[in-house]
Amino acid sequence: MSRWILSFLLFFISLQLYSKKTISRSEIFIDDNELLQSEDSLPLDEEGNPKISRKDAIKSTYKLISKAENSKIHFIDKEGKRFSNNLAVVEFDSTKDNKLLVDIEYSINQSEFKIYTTPIHLKKAGKNIINYKAIDRAGNEEDLSAIEVFVDVNPPTLSVRVDGKSFKNKDLIYYEPGSYISLHAYDDESGIKDVYVSINNEGFLPIDYFTEKFKEPKLYRIQALALDNVLNKSKEYSFNFLVDSEAPVASTKVSNTVYSNKVPICSSISKINISAVDRDSGVKLIYYKINQSDKWINYAGEFKIPEDLTTLDLEYKAIDNVGNESEVKTYSCQIDREPPKTILEIRK
Repeated sequence: MSRWILSFLLFFISLQLYSKKTISRSEIFIDDNELLQSEDSLPLDEEGNPKISRKDAIKSTYKLISKAENSKIHFIDKEGKRFSNNLAVVEFDSTKDNKLLVDIEYSINQSEFKIYTTPIHLKKAGKNIINYKAIDRAGNEEDLSAIEVFVDVNPPTLSVRVDGKSFKNKDLIYYEPGSYISLHAYDDESGIKDVYVSINNEGFLPIDYFTEKFKEPKLYRIQALALDNVLNKSKEYSFNFLVDSEAPVASTKVSNTVYSNKVPICSSISKINISAVDRDSGVKLIYYKINQSDKWINYAGEFKIPEDLTTLDLEYKAIDNVGNESEVKTYSCQIDREPPKTILEIRK
């Protein structure tokens, strides 16, 4: 009898020790989810520049964006805060080789405790508190534990613009040379993972790959999107613009002009007409000044040569709608203000 009691006590003590060890190993994790950490970003060198080639980076980015459609994603930030998207599930590791474990009970957001049977899909967006405990065949209950999982269902917001002087001409937007893309992404839940840009259908790349400004005079197609840390995807932006790097061409015509020994002679009734052509963003302004004046005058249309001048030294230039400025051209002439004289000679 005493042997039986001793044997029972030893078994019970052994059972307690074993079940406590098992219970201490029960933990929560995201089943079949990809755990995204900062090291999943494209690798950078010591100077912060991407290590991998542009081609490989495009492939890597394509795979990442593709995951956003149907992947169960779990993310832990630097403070240890857990986030998941609305596809992720919660599963308990009940240590399959533990034959003494009976049940795991859990409660979500202070609801009634339930017996865990299948992975849990958290339906409520925002913070979810899961309380859980394990129970073994001996009736031992694990101390109640809790974990917070923030379900992030909201995509990040993204605003995109091209910084630089611009002008809309019909259906096209023109920018000055040296313009650059400015992107602002915001996510107040799991946070921004990165912003991705594609230029002229090259393929999406992290914004760090774009340090150059837009200088070449041609049409650009820009696509941009942002991902948060559980791969919620922002609205994709797409727009076209042209870089106008060519200055307008200005010219002038002066009426009632004659030449004497290849020197132009203007008259008191001569009128000056200045024009300019720009095939891209178009001409915005034409300026001129007379006889080395310090002040440029905005050309408003054809004008007469000022009456007090005996010579004309005209300088003029044109500016297009994105700020390209033509070279300064000149025109000079002598001004003949003397009327002709008629000599009447009467011969016998």
